[in-house]
Amino acid sequence: MLAALTQYRQSRGKHEYQLASQIQSIIINQFVSTRADEHVALEVDGLTPVPPFSCKFCPARNSSHVLAIADEGGSVQLVNYNRSAVVKEWNAHANAIFDIAWRSDGDKLLTGSGDGTVIEWDTCKNINLAAYAGHKGSVKCIDIQPDDTGVFATGSRDGSIMIWDPRCNKAGGLYKPVNMIQNAHGINPHKKIFRKDASTFTANSVTCIVYHGSHTILSAGATDGKLKEWDIRRCYSSPKSISKPLSEIFYSGNSPRARGFTSLVIDSTRSNLFASCTDNRIYKYNLHSTTIKPSAVYSGHSNASFFVKAALSPDDRYLISGSSCTNSYIWKVSNPTQAPLTLIGHSSEVTCVDWCPHDFGFIATCSDDNYRIWRLRNDYDVIEPRNLIGVCQTAAETTTSEKSSVQNNDRINILDPIENRNSSPTISEKKVVQQQLNLSPVCITHQGNKRPSGVLTKGIGNCLNSKDTNLNTTPRKKLKYEMKKHHKAKNIASQTHLDNSTSKQMSIESYFK
Repeated sequence: MLAALTQYRQSRGKHEYQLASQIQSIIINQFVSTRADEHVALEVDGLTPVPPFSCKFCPARNSSHVLAIADEGGSVQLVNYNRSAVVKEWNAHANAIFDIAWRSDGDKLLTGSGDGTVIEWDTCKNINLAAYAGHKGSVKCIDIQPDDTGVFATGSRDGSIMIWDPRCNKAGGLYKPVNMIQNAHGINPHKKIFRKDASTFTANSVTCIVYHGSHTILSAGATDGKLKEWDIRRCYSSPKSISKPLSEIFYSGNSPRARGFTSLVIDSTRSNLFASCTDNRIYKYNLHSTTIKPSAVYSGHSNASFFVKAALSPDDRYLISGSSCTNSYIWKVSNPTQAPLTLIGHSSEVTCVDWCPHDFGFIATCSDDNYRIWRLRNDYDVIEPRNLIGVCQTAAETTTSEKSSVQNNDRINILDPIENRNSSPTISEKKVVQQQLNLSPVCITHQGNKRPSGVLTKGIGNCLNSKDTNLNTTPRKKLKYEMKKHHKAKNIASQTHLDNSTSKQMSIESYFK
């Protein structure tokens, strides 16, 4: 391990991030976060904490150590992770900032806000260079054209995608869009949209966009379950119908209804797209393939919020995502079935994440409580335990605590009263109990408010009904016998005040409550 870390440290700056695959596989689980790398976004008053909504490392090679953070209060912070300090901060909008994007030179930053505008900032002088207005809802996502001619695209909660060019179309001090795609992901285009109609705005919302080429854009919405590709050289101006894209990919998951997407990430070759879906999966699509089915699916995290984002490592070998739980997850792109690594340390939902584009050893994660920088731990690093607030764990390590409760005792005494146990039963313990009784997990169907009578049998969805008489009732008889023993012991205890040893006649039903 030490040799691999030393080799990695020596290779940094020489071969950039193009390390041997075997070295990365060894050191990938060495990410840690310390108290010095933990920061809190604050309101303008400097006292009230606010959740950060977006984080992006600077793409310029000489400024890749700078991380930009935008928060719900409309402020922007620039963090120098080499110094573990906030070096600049300013109030960019009077409303929440949902997304940011760096220009390739690293001196300019675009901020998209809930007020429907985008502002371009000089990050060296904190000067407002340009303002772009045209959306009727919150700007949810921004992406800059790959060749960075100044052109960029935005997606909004109003259901539109707009293309902007700072070289033209300026009127009254504000830049207007040069092209517009209305109802990009609309589900009811014939219904008139009012600003106060929040449900319609949410349903039609464009949640994420990414450039595929210089003239094509990929987009996703909140509810329609489609990934669409647009040619921005065409005109999409009709507000009365859903705009027709060049191509589209339909939702590929197992959910009975279409699910929305929260994040789109494209690799450096512009050939593989990663789409983070609200069904708790990330789908990988080969954009050069003739099939519309995903080439890989990554799971293990939870995605119940449109604030959960994903990102790729600078060499495209690893995929990181936030999660609606308190962790973020890292998958190896080439092995989607392998359990992901887990970055543990936050206490709230992990939303946006980013991987430093010029240094494999730095990751940023944001949560409702704070934002953190994660570093690859080197062999010469000495971190005091009290300063270590975030670690990377493998799948085996994250389940150790669950397994430890049954490793010391292969068979659990199912009649032990719960009050005499150190903690409530774990999932693993329940599985062991079920194996001891030779019972499979079942659910019981009820007719109205009545309990089922007669022999319980298997029905739809592994439920039970009262028609099949071929069910092996031996385990059920054992359960019934144990329940009778429990009720009998309970009656005796109420009369004679039995001690704790008598209360061990606890039933299986009580154990699982």
